[in-house]
Amino acid sequence: MVMLLTYHTLVRNDGTEVRVISPSLDFNPGTITRHQQYFDTQGNRLRYESGQWKVWEQTMKQLIPNLNADLIPGISAAGFTIGESLADIEAKIGPVERHGPDMAIRDILLSNNEWILVERRIGFEEEYVLSYRYMNELVSLYFETRKTLYRVAVGKGYRGGYFGLKPGDSILNLSKVFELDFNPDEDEFLIKRNNNDILGISFVTDYRAPLEHTPEQTIQFISIHDWSLR
Repeated sequence: MVMLLTYHTLVRNDGTEVRVISPSLDFNPGTITRHQQYFDTQGNRLRYESGQWKVWEQTMKQLIPNLNADLIPGISAAGFTIGESLADIEAKIGPVERHGPDMAIRDILLSNNEWILVERRIGFEEEYVLSYRYMNELVSLYFETRKTLYRVAVGKGYRGGYFGLKPGDSILNLSKVFELDFNPDEDEFLIKRNNNDILGISFVTDYRAPLEHTPEQTIQFISIHDWSLR
């Protein structure tokens, strides 16, 4: 006997097609695109693996970043090494939800408790920045055309640091250790020591302004990067 499957379909504002099914039925969905999501009648999100429907949470085995790792300029942060390939990072992190260039992610990040993959268009070109975001940008990994990890940004809640400095600290603490140079092009602070630039690291604050305009600022993000790998 051939069993016909009936499922309900909803379409979200971002174009994602949501299908509500009974996973007990013998139903092979074929290729599930990133614009399709399956749920059971109890509201649990489903994945189709090895010929079986499984609840999404039971199959999600994502890598937890090392939030205690030291920040090494131009080299590494959070357990990731600058120069790693996108394919290697995908294999490390595991399955994630992907959010396309037309999706608003601010509210998603506020309630996010895992990794998501975000796609953003570069200007008006058909080129994109891909970024893995962990929780509310506690750790973010960035890739462009070369599909090579060129930047790791860490935010408030990250426990590792650079010379003991971490997101959430006052920018004045940074000025006690290093000479600061505000970069107006990126609204970030660069650092020097003995008049020598320290490359591969920058600091973004809440006000994103020179110290002469706003002396009291809090470090929001620290970026470890190699721009030549973009």
